[in-house]
Amino acid sequence: MFYPLFVNLQGKKCVIIGAGTLAERRVEALHRSGASIRLVAPQATPALKQMASVGAISWMRSLYNAAHLEGAFLVIAATDVREINEAAARDASERNMLVCCADDPNLGNYITGASVSRGGLQISLTTSGASPTLAAVLRSRLDKQFGAEWAEWIQLFTALRSDLQLLPSENLRRTVTEEIISDSVITTLILSGETDSAEKAAKQCILSHLV
Repeated sequence: MFYPLFVNLQGKKCVIIGAGTLAERRVEALHRSGASIRLVAPQATPALKQMASVGAISWMRSLYNAAHLEGAFLVIAATDVREINEAAARDASERNMLVCCADDPNLGNYITGASVSRGGLQISLTTSGASPTLAAVLRSRLDKQFGAEWAEWIQLFTALRSDLQLLPSENLRRTVTEEIISDSVITTLILSGETDSAEKAAKQCILSHLV
């Protein structure tokens, strides 16, 4: 059983074994997270070569061996050779590292999921390795459901946090939060970029539950 969690990878050394299209997607996601990325593979996709050429990642142009894991916080085995993936997953597990095996989730101790990012909002989902295709379809639905304006919503609720804490119970805070995100006036203000007015309207909604 895998437990969903978010890990701060800023500055953490992450080793990717393999440099094909699957590894490319994983590298792009790790790069966005601010990780320090080491790529291990004799060949790489053009996109990964470009990232290496500008110093965005380091690239060890060789076949995998356990020494490549030195200092790693997280390891992803993403080659198209099952034996190499198994060896990397085993070596990482023996060193108590986080490891994901792309072709067999059971060989690792964590799994990656499809995700949608809107500023501070991070939505991730996984099928526990059962169907990456289904995960991609569901991600597409989430991408449409949560538009770019949700980055503004997150900023709004960051500003409202201390005001919401004045409400006497968690149930009431949830009720008021639902009222705010369902309010047509506040929504219109968010969509039109009038964030200051949206914040004033939202604070008025909170205040109405305090008097």
